[in-house]
Amino acid sequence: MAFKRFQKFFPYRIQSVEKNSELTFPNLYFQLAETKLNLDGLEKERDFYFGKLRDIEVYCQEQDAIESNALLQKVLEILYATEVSEVFGILKCLTGG
Repeated sequence: MAFKRFQKFFPYRIQSVEKNSELTFPNLYFQLAETKLNLDGLEKERDFYFGKLRDIEVYCQEQDAIESNALLQKVLEILYATEVSEVFGILKCLTGG
């Protein structure tokens, strides 16, 4: 009965599933739960590093308001770069490469 309700929301149908197959409902449910846990962990990690970058940004802006510094300007350029190639270009300028 529960499988019939599940089929309505499932975008495709599995034609033949053997009893020993990994595509059983409990296994799929477990994989979904595991994926959600991984997503939660990744979101926490993202928020952690975003917070650190935000702290660096605020510090650089405060220091830049007091005194203009070339290093702070480069750090802010890296933080505001929108493309990976821009970041590598800035880093090459810093290292003299």
